Amino acid sequence: MSAFTTADRLHRLIKQALDSGQASTIAEAESLFAGYRVALHLDHQAARDRHHQAALLTAVALARRVFLGGVTVDAPPDVPLLAPMPFGNTLGEALVRLGAQLAPAPQGTARIEVGGPPAARQGDFHIRMLFAGWRGGVVPADADTAPEPRPVMSLSPMLSAAF
Repeated sequence: MSAFTTADRLHRLIKQALDSGQASTIAEAESLFAGYRVALHLDHQAARDRHHQAALLTAVALARRVFLGGVTVDAPPDVPLLAPMPFGNTLGEALVRLGAQLAPAPQGTARIEVGGPPAARQGDFHIRMLFAGWRGGVVPADADTAPEPRPVMSLSPMLSAAF
């Protein structure tokens, strides 16, 4: 079985838009989803932490399947990759291999901060991923909150990325 039919190659979100009537043609659905983009930001301090790297890499791996217009990451690219994954030697190499574009966030793009301190809101959708212990989640980017410092259970960063 080496041949694929169109149904085997049609992105499930495109199919859902067609099935729901949100789009009437494949080209219309593809155009709709090409407008969905997200930008992630990881500051220099967090980039040197394996848990923050894991959260960022997980977010990119998930986002590239949903935001068909692209995933942009603003993070220090030359930091050594600390998360034990076979995607290269630096964080930048891993991000590119997972499908991200390394650049500052485009204006008007949904934005996600990976950890770090509260940040001034830069748009309608601007959140911050937080994790500690066995907990992970998201808060508004400007929320004046931080988890209590405690050892991180390795799956907590991935949980916050999944949200």
